[in-house]
Amino acid sequence: MPLSDDRVAGLLATMTDVERTASVQFLDVDGHIASAGNAVVEIARRLPVVGPPIARLGRFGPTNRLIEASYRLVARHRHRLAPFVRDVEPVTRWRTRP
Repeated sequence: MPLSDDRVAGLLATMTDVERTASVQFLDVDGHIASAGNAVVEIARRLPVVGPPIARLGRFGPTNRLIEASYRLVARHRHRLAPFVRDVEPVTRWRTRP
């Protein structure tokens, strides 16, 4: 969901506008917020093929530091990468707990 969506302000109310826009944000159904490299790990954990290995690797501090450093490197150079990424309409999936 785009950060400009009014629902985001409510869902991420504990964060300032600067914090919300500084990196990718992931909010799970329990209300846990993950940002930057941790958000990438949380998203990857939910993918069928890479999820289980990512879940195991994500438990190790050195792996988390490497993922965070990689995320920051890409984020610093996103202006150079943007031409290679096409714009698409955002996909919003609302899941509620059973």
